[in-house]
Amino acid sequence: MFDWLKVFVGGGKTKPKKAMGRKPVEAQNRLVVDSRNYPITDISPKGVVAGDFDGSLVQGQNAKVTVVLNDACGKVSFATTVVVDEAKEGGYLRCSWGVLPLEVDSALKTWLQRRRALKGHAH
Repeated sequence: MFDWLKVFVGGGKTKPKKAMGRKPVEAQNRLVVDSRNYPITDISPKGVVAGDFDGSLVQGQNAKVTVVLNDACGKVSFATTVVVDEAKEGGYLRCSWGVLPLEVDSALKTWLQRRRALKGHAH
């Protein structure tokens, strides 16, 4: 029924193995626009910021994107429409969510709560 929403919550007791030469797990969090991947630098219930932006979108534009979150906080992937708030070529892309379905909003908030809890334990 909700093929566009994939949510996996890791509850296993095993720790992920560290592999030499691999990018940090955090790098797997990305915003996909027109088959191009941009690393997510910030995400909230209001929107998303991605880095290494190539300038393919402009301020005020609506865009269809896919958000992929895959790290120690869990796995969440969803497609949605965003409004481009700010776009800096060679810099960053800041977008506000359009309307997020309740299931997506709930999954995102759960992921964000886990991220805050993990960062709280890091200090």
